[in-house]
Amino acid sequence: MIILPPEIEKKLTILAEVRSIDPASLIASLVAREMPEKNQRKEDDPDALRRAVAALLDRTPEQRRAARQIAIEESRPRIELPPDVSPFDVLPVVRGEETEEEVLQALRELSLSPEGSKKDRPTFGSRSLTPE
Repeated sequence: MIILPPEIEKKLTILAEVRSIDPASLIASLVAREMPEKNQRKEDDPDALRRAVAALLDRTPEQRRAARQIAIEESRPRIELPPDVSPFDVLPVVRGEETEEEVLQALRELSLSPEGSKKDRPTFGSRSLTPE
């Protein structure tokens, strides 16, 4: 337990009220700010990316195979669809402002236009459908 002089306790209480938190949380945040070496988060570490890349590059072939197998297992669908059901049957439909006819026309234009020709790129209003 820490005993504070009454004027400090009053200031802490007022500051906590202004910040809409309880005084104990305010004190904890002030202590954390003053002692960053013990409270430093991993995402604040400037060398984290370098170490992560080095760890990936230093893996043995066995570790790489194991990591690949884990990724394959984790990316498998949790629910197997019946053979007669397409993923498009169960995924939500996301619609834009374009009509179906406009989309089909833009796809036709894309397949007919030579790549790299800006004048032939289909647009809807000010939006281009292909990268600049």
